[in-house]
Amino acid sequence: MSPTPMLQLESLTTTFPGERGPVPVVDDLSLTLTRGEVLALVGESGCGKSVTALSILRLVPRPGRIERGRVLFGGRDLRTLPVAQMRAVRGAEIAMIFQEPMTSLNPVLGVGAQVVEAIALHQPLPRQAAWQHAQQLLALTGIPDPVGRMRNYPHQLSGGMKQRVMIAMAIATRPALLIADEPTTALDVTIQAQILELLRELRQQLGTAVLLITHDLGVVNELADRVAVMYAGRMVELGPREQVLSEPRHPYTQGLLRAMPARARRGQRLTEIPGVVPAPQHWPAGCRFATRCPLAQALCHEVVPATTALSPTHEVACHAVARADWPMPRAGSQRLSLPHGPGAGPSGPSGPAGPAGPAGPSRSPRSLQQAERGAASDARPAQAGPAAAAALGRETGAPLLRVEELRTWFPIRSGMLQRSVGWIKAVDGVDLICPAGRTVALVGESGCGKTTVGRSILGLERARAGRVYFDGVDLLALSPRQLLPYRRALQIVFQDPMASLDPRMRARDIVAEGMISFRIGANDRERTERVAELMRRVQLDPDQMGRYPHEFSGGQRQRLCIARALAVGPRLLICDEATSALDVSIQAQILNLLRQLQDELQLSFLFITHDLGVVRYLADRIAVMYLGQVVEEGSTERIFEAPQHPYTRALLAAIPAIDPARRQARARVRGDVPSPARPPPGCRFHPRCSEAQARCPIEAPPLFPWADGRSRCFLAAQPPHGGPAADQPVRSTSDGRGSAPPGRTLVVRAKLAVEGGARPLDLEPAGTLFERPRKQRAPLRLLAQRHMNVAQLREHLRASHLLLAGGELEQERA
Repeated sequence: MSPTPMLQLESLTTTFPGERGPVPVVDDLSLTLTRGEVLALVGESGCGKSVTALSILRLVPRPGRIERGRVLFGGRDLRTLPVAQMRAVRGAEIAMIFQEPMTSLNPVLGVGAQVVEAIALHQPLPRQAAWQHAQQLLALTGIPDPVGRMRNYPHQLSGGMKQRVMIAMAIATRPALLIADEPTTALDVTIQAQILELLRELRQQLGTAVLLITHDLGVVNELADRVAVMYAGRMVELGPREQVLSEPRHPYTQGLLRAMPARARRGQRLTEIPGVVPAPQHWPAGCRFATRCPLAQALCHEVVPATTALSPTHEVACHAVARADWPMPRAGSQRLSLPHGPGAGPSGPSGPAGPAGPAGPSRSPRSLQQAERGAASDARPAQAGPAAAAALGRETGAPLLRVEELRTWFPIRSGMLQRSVGWIKAVDGVDLICPAGRTVALVGESGCGKTTVGRSILGLERARAGRVYFDGVDLLALSPRQLLPYRRALQIVFQDPMASLDPRMRARDIVAEGMISFRIGANDRERTERVAELMRRVQLDPDQMGRYPHEFSGGQRQRLCIARALAVGPRLLICDEATSALDVSIQAQILNLLRQLQDELQLSFLFITHDLGVVRYLADRIAVMYLGQVVEEGSTERIFEAPQHPYTRALLAAIPAIDPARRQARARVRGDVPSPARPPPGCRFHPRCSEAQARCPIEAPPLFPWADGRSRCFLAAQPPHGGPAADQPVRSTSDGRGSAPPGRTLVVRAKLAVEGGARPLDLEPAGTLFERPRKQRAPLRLLAQRHMNVAQLREHLRASHLLLAGGELEQERA
């Protein structure tokens, strides 16, 4: 006997007014949710997932309305409840976590006051008791120092902490149903792991049912019990997580899975779903996926497919499943295979595809696992696995971009005169190399300085120190006039295409703007022809040149940004989270486009992202950043197969697995990223590291070489198989990078200044002795431990907020 449903949607239809009458955005939707169950609602943007959630709570924005159907919750039809009773249900029995926490939190109220408000609305508690309960809720969600955070404003919290505040408000009254609308979109994998673990604990401890709305199939595999796949307002597949992810029967579900970047697809084109979800007013008759389906036949364009039950728990709305005479695999391990590899299926301009004829692609049965491995002929020769990656690590040619000791600090100002009282060390000594024609990924949590590195390379942020060599020329040493020719060679694609495009300019003018600035093209006609060529290159229709940005889809806007960057003929393209908030289908199109452009134009990419699945598919080398520094760098295969730094291992362990057989608890990193204004002394990761040693809080590790990369961790210096350690002390060298010989103490003389006016002895780091000078103005002498070299000591002083007032450290005889 099946359990009684807690939530039951019966033929729910939500409409918005259109030119020809009401337009259904959610169309005849039926599903159930039982107590303690997690149901994932997946699909591309525009499929109606969020409108479904808003319909349950009767929060559909006007002029939208629920046209028909029932929303049964605990036996009551929420559509018929009076407004006062429905207001009591919201928050007390059904709570919602919205996708954008910053737009849901009041920016002028402290987070504690907002959590207390959510408690007081449904629980008549004294203010002191409500305040204590709010602190307990923040502690339950894993926010460090909940007492101190209660008085913070939303802008003072990181994205992950703001999301946890929203969760604290949602669970304040222990609701029976929690609707989570994209709760982890654009979050780091470590914060994402914490959020998912919290939802899992709430389900176990409180018996809360969760309706999870997401397009991340890895998150679905980690948390969901059942999966409901929506397309164009209708349910196309519903079943247990294991069956839907391992035995997908609807072509749309298979397309979503095949579009996911994975290790097996490295060096191959991702399978794209051609076109985009059509607007509700343009939904076709018959099967709404038919215009994008490679297996569509004439019947699909005429008749709406009925829902077919494959088992008591698995149902699909597809003619191919319902008809016995359909020439395709119907059950078992022999399942439908979508086209794979270059030339398979349409790859033209993004937009609704035309009807597919009955001929279509080959329908020979092939398992999904075999399809993921792909044919050898589809592999990209230059990216063919570990051997190619190792060869890349042995390259000796001059790099296109070389960054050395880059530092970008922002002043902390206080008082009426806004005097500088400290520094935010957003980028603090970054070294980076990007070879020509290759992709280097810069990864790390939010706030680690990735975007600041990219903006500093371009000169959009003023670096305090360091060198940025492009083709052997130090860009930071050039004047603005001297830097102008290099602006053409370095371009950037921003994370949010809508925010980086002028809404008052047409696509033609947006792409041609750079050409006009650099005087590319003899006249407007020549530039217009080049714009048309660029739009075709990025798979946009040149006939769309007269459109404004809001008339394009999200993926099309990102293609427009890429065309704008390519218009001036760059050699290096910096992609700042260019695919982080895109659907997997649109993401596949953008990733395929970037690979194609790199092959055709020999472009170099600096790919800034926190999506390690994309990194493994696209990047040749990876640099991992933490708190303003690169903590590990190496080839992609080496980083994923044998990471040396504990932070890198934590990032990799937090990646959600798409394979149902690999479902496991997500790894968690303790605490949050410390403030870059006060980075911890020694190794900056040691307060959150489970493998920290006694020396880690004392000494700042340098970048130790290993294999074809480097790692800023003492564990990387451990002697392998009894061999000599990588940090074995050697005799001093003329460049000051050597360390003292064994048995001796390194003595250096330095004139020091202290940040913020603090006394040096108040900031004395453990393990380093300060010798007081005999004369008042004599330089301070420092006696370092014998295992600390000059470079480590310089880093140690910086971590302790001590600055060199003049010159470099001067080494004396011990």
